[in-house]
Amino acid sequence: MGLSLFVLKRLAFGLLVLVVIVFISFLGLDMARGVDFSRAFSYAADSTVVYFGNLLHGNLGYTSAGSITLRPIPVSSVLADVVPKSIALLTVSLLFATVIGILLGYLAGKRRNSNVSLVFILVSIIGVSIPSFFAALLLQLLMVRWAKTTGSLPPLPIGGFGWDKHIILPALVLAARPVAQIARVTFVTLGTLLGMDYVRTAQGKGLLPRQIWRGHIWRNALIPILTTIGISLRFSLSSLPVVEYFFGWPGMGFTLLKSISKQDDLLTVALVMVMGLIFIVVNLALDISYRFIDPQLRDSISNIAHEDKRRFVRRIRDGLGSVAGFLRYNEITDFFRQAFRRRSAEPEPSPFADVAAAHNELFDSAADVYRTQRRRAWWRATMGNLPFMVGGFLVLALLSILVFGPSLTPHNPYTTRGLTIIDGEFLVPPFEPGTTYPLGTDVLGRDIASLILSGAQQTLILAVLAVGARLLIGFVLGAIAGWKSGSWIDRLVMGVAEVLSAFPALVLAMIIVLAMGIRQGMGVFVVALCVVGWGETMLYVRGEVMAIRPRPYIESAVAVGVRTTRMMVAHVLPILLAALISLAALEMGAVLMLLGELGFVGIFIGGGAFAELDVGATLYHYSDVPEWGSLLSGARLYARSYPWLAIYPALAFFIAIVGFNLFGEGIRRMIETVGVGFGKLFNRYTLSLALGGLLIFGWARANTGSIAYYRQQARAFDGQLALAQVGQLTAPEFQGRSLGTEGMGDSADWIAQQFESLGLFNGGENATYFQNRTREFTQINSPAQLGIWDGDPALTYRTDFVEYPGYFSAVGEASGQVRALLTGTLSRGSFGARGRPALERALGKDDLLLVLSEDVASVAEFAPHSGLLVVASDPEDMQRHYTISGRDLIVSNYLTGELTGKHTPALWITEKIANRLLQGTGETVASLRRQQTSLGTDEVTVIDTGVDVSMTVDGTIVDQFPARHVIGYLPGVSGRAGSGDTSFDKDLPGGSAQGRSVDQALDNKLIVVMAQYDSAPIPPDEAHEAANFNASGVAVMLEAIRAMQASEYQPYRSYLFVAYAGEGQDGGEPIRPGDVRKFLQAHVGFTSAFEVEGVILLQGLGDGSGDGLEIAAGGNQRLSSLFDTSAGRMGVKAGPANDAVDISIVFEDRALQTGEGQEAPMVTLSWAGWQETARLPGDTLATISADKLEQAGEALLLGMMVMGRENTY
Repeated sequence: MGLSLFVLKRLAFGLLVLVVIVFISFLGLDMARGVDFSRAFSYAADSTVVYFGNLLHGNLGYTSAGSITLRPIPVSSVLADVVPKSIALLTVSLLFATVIGILLGYLAGKRRNSNVSLVFILVSIIGVSIPSFFAALLLQLLMVRWAKTTGSLPPLPIGGFGWDKHIILPALVLAARPVAQIARVTFVTLGTLLGMDYVRTAQGKGLLPRQIWRGHIWRNALIPILTTIGISLRFSLSSLPVVEYFFGWPGMGFTLLKSISKQDDLLTVALVMVMGLIFIVVNLALDISYRFIDPQLRDSISNIAHEDKRRFVRRIRDGLGSVAGFLRYNEITDFFRQAFRRRSAEPEPSPFADVAAAHNELFDSAADVYRTQRRRAWWRATMGNLPFMVGGFLVLALLSILVFGPSLTPHNPYTTRGLTIIDGEFLVPPFEPGTTYPLGTDVLGRDIASLILSGAQQTLILAVLAVGARLLIGFVLGAIAGWKSGSWIDRLVMGVAEVLSAFPALVLAMIIVLAMGIRQGMGVFVVALCVVGWGETMLYVRGEVMAIRPRPYIESAVAVGVRTTRMMVAHVLPILLAALISLAALEMGAVLMLLGELGFVGIFIGGGAFAELDVGATLYHYSDVPEWGSLLSGARLYARSYPWLAIYPALAFFIAIVGFNLFGEGIRRMIETVGVGFGKLFNRYTLSLALGGLLIFGWARANTGSIAYYRQQARAFDGQLALAQVGQLTAPEFQGRSLGTEGMGDSADWIAQQFESLGLFNGGENATYFQNRTREFTQINSPAQLGIWDGDPALTYRTDFVEYPGYFSAVGEASGQVRALLTGTLSRGSFGARGRPALERALGKDDLLLVLSEDVASVAEFAPHSGLLVVASDPEDMQRHYTISGRDLIVSNYLTGELTGKHTPALWITEKIANRLLQGTGETVASLRRQQTSLGTDEVTVIDTGVDVSMTVDGTIVDQFPARHVIGYLPGVSGRAGSGDTSFDKDLPGGSAQGRSVDQALDNKLIVVMAQYDSAPIPPDEAHEAANFNASGVAVMLEAIRAMQASEYQPYRSYLFVAYAGEGQDGGEPIRPGDVRKFLQAHVGFTSAFEVEGVILLQGLGDGSGDGLEIAAGGNQRLSSLFDTSAGRMGVKAGPANDAVDISIVFEDRALQTGEGQEAPMVTLSWAGWQETARLPGDTLATISADKLEQAGEALLLGMMVMGRENTY
């Protein structure tokens, strides 16, 4: 193949790779916003076509994420600024790594037969195992320590941008792994070449050493070294966002994280595409260089990279050559041979007996020599194998922590601490390392050592599952591709692997996790880590299968008709098993490395939550379930002030990665030395036995101990009694418990009576069950009106349009020509108002706007307009009853009393009506939505429809309407977990417990169970029962209390049961059920006496189209796991809710802007699909299922009982 043709083919394939990268990026970013896969796929396809069409015209769109001001700037100008900075950083780091790596490998290679080589291997493994964030942290702390010790500026800047010393630290961090990789490949390659015959011949001929090195050694070593540089580039591109983010280097990686956090798709896609382009161009240059380095490879240039990647694999295969001899001659086979001879009948005397005896004596002597040699070889391969011994010790230690870690914790890892007296001083966390907390605490007061020990389970189990998935997918695809070498299947598998290799692993893993739903738990991380890493295993297996395929025993098996699957399992897998185990250990290190980097940028299991540490302070991003990655999420913010917060979690990652890498290297050396077979250890019998043991263990754990007792008590929940409670709450006299009616107050009185009859103590004001509040809302006086003056039929209220429940009151009148408003992602202006500057420039106060989504409507309400038409995502929204906001746009001047502003009506309309308005423009809602996806950040388009409409919403803003929360209290037993029940004084919150341990006392911990009891205001001449939303939630709570009291269950923790009024606004703000501190303020002393440990919100539990419970925990994995497990133990199907996650969780400061701090972990239990009938007239008692109420109630009750008594859950 000519060079020109080869380059053209590679460029064509590179273009295809870029198209796939852009498509995957758009797809993942859309799904991360909560768009379902089918719609996201369609949007991504359209966006990709539009994107490349614009690219041909030199238009990459506009962005605000890359702008230092709020005004959008061209994406191309951002790329021109950040790309050179990153390329310079990558170039400096790789050049440094190449020079130092080759030099170290050369020095070690010349002394390959001394102890220097072993030391070099250990050092190189440690270098490869250093996570980028750990190396950056150590270097930065070293500079800080230098400054503190010397009292002068550090010799190197610890952050920021500059073409001087600023580039040194980030370049060193990026070069750490490439140095080790290049040095090791150089060492191995030189060691191999120095033993080649042609080198020894050259030495025998008397050639000078420099001639031999230049003409025979370096020329042959150059190809694997260059290949390693190309592979190192992929790792460097993956770590680039972490390094730039840590040091504040304004390059591609840092800007990419900013663009993802601000949902700036155009800039995100452009940066990812440029990273892929860099990888493609560099690898193309390397492939071309192979032709000039070695002329023998010119005809097979496209295979060089893959062959060199499999060089390590071939060495392993060659090292297995002694396996056959070992299996034939060893102690076991000799034993059976001797036993068989003893059982055989005595033969007739042979005339050759003497000759045979002499031969046997000679054979036995040779066998004894062989066994002696094998024992010595095994000793060298194990006790003399330092990587194996050290790595094995570390892996065994990690396995011990995996099993026993939670029981070894010095403190409860879930316990948070606030203001504490230490050595006579009042201190707030984080507490530095000391006697009480050997490794210190985090900013929530949780013990770091306990978090690391207990978090090892989640982290290592996730890593094991991810590695297992990588090996399984890699083996299957590699076996298929290798068996069908040269076929279209082989080319497809190799093509997919090459596309994924061009995608930075960290970025691809982030996109997959966010697209699938970070709230979905461990499973999405397993998928993401598998997708980005199966290629290496596939390449190895493919190469081995291609080598095994022509062997005689395989050809014989094919000839006799053995199935391919059988051949793979019986003949291929046993040969590869030993090397796959070595590869699995190495993959564990790679997976842990990527997990740590993901955690550093805020991507960890469940997504975490945000704790508000102080008013106006930065919110703390954390996970309530210990996991190593989550401990690194705040490393950048707190590392300099509180270094122990980052040092010890990063050290845990480093030790684990080093351990697995050493263990993998040790197994590899063992295979090369003696050959190892694991067929007897891993087969269908041992795997079946292990599976059976796990099943028995799981059954015993679920059916013995306290859990079995709680399960029996949870069976007391009666669905029929809960259904009767729903019937009471939906009785006509309660008027649907609607806001603004007397029935709302009457229903609160009835719930209070139930609390009293169930034995709950009053938790409200003035020794009552009530907390008095007021509500603001808009009462609709008459049906809204909407007229379109286009000659078509008139519109129907609650079929074609209805009042829109936005931020402001929807009342008012407006008329005029409709203008369709399209926006890209809107950035935040002053005071956090998204997109306000951009919209104010594009709109006028007399504009009557048509917007395509509720998200755009939430911004358009603050922009100049006279009326608002919002396209509903679901036609059923026309029938739903929502509370219309009571906020008035007409405000009074405090000094003059002058009224300013005006009422602006807002209506929901169906997509059919919107298309009618757009008919004259030639557009539809679908086409405009496609256009909207291609708009850049803060890019606004306004389309005149030419259609006049008039709209009227007649309503009255109601202020200070009385509403009451109903609060009951059940005190915990005055004791501690595991101590047994003790007497308690019911008149005191939590009673008293003299002499108990402060860490173990649980009755001051509060579990809040709550459900909304009221419903939206009833329009004139309409009625609704609101049975599922949310009489069912209140009914399940009441029946759970009855069942718990009837079982004589005594909790250690205290309970607060709240039936709250959730409609309308309180003081101009929406009701936030998670703000439980407001409920505690109703009873004197509760705020100071209790610490809220968890909140359980119940809604929509009696009806739903799904087949199980839906658990929405918002990143609180501890509660999510508890209720998921509880449901499973009660035989109830359950799963996490598919929450749309704001991908700005990557940066903590994003949460600060939105004010989304969380006071306590919260979980919401609902029946899947409950939203389909919520707020509809059809939500009646007849739709409620007693069976669903019972299933939900049993899962709830079991979870409550575990929370109430167990010290850890």
